[in-house]
Amino acid sequence: KESSKPTLNGIAAMLGLEAAAVEKALCYKVISIAGKDEDKGLTLQNALFGRDAWAKAVYSKLFDWIVHRINKCFPFEASENFIGVLDIAGFEYFQKNSFEQFCIN
Repeated sequence: KESSKPTLNGIAAMLGLEAAAVEKALCYKVISIAGKDEDKGLTLQNALFGRDAWAKAVYSKLFDWIVHRINKCFPFEASENFIGVLDIAGFEYFQKNSFEQFCIN
């Protein structure tokens, strides 16, 4: 959809990717016929499934990166004082998540 272009461009920019490459990855699959690769458009349902799976993967990697960065800030192996990161299960099942839920999670 043309109305999705600003969102696509923003996501691609934040991830340091080309918007056209992200669009192609989310909307097409490559099929090989007689040794020749062809792009075939995904169904809307498959494209949405791929988008959601990619978003969850990016979220998971970002969460792991944040925890790793926090842990690197401590110059010692053990301490009585610590900062914990709590992952509250369940938000991923909401039909629509808000920024506040992201921050809580």
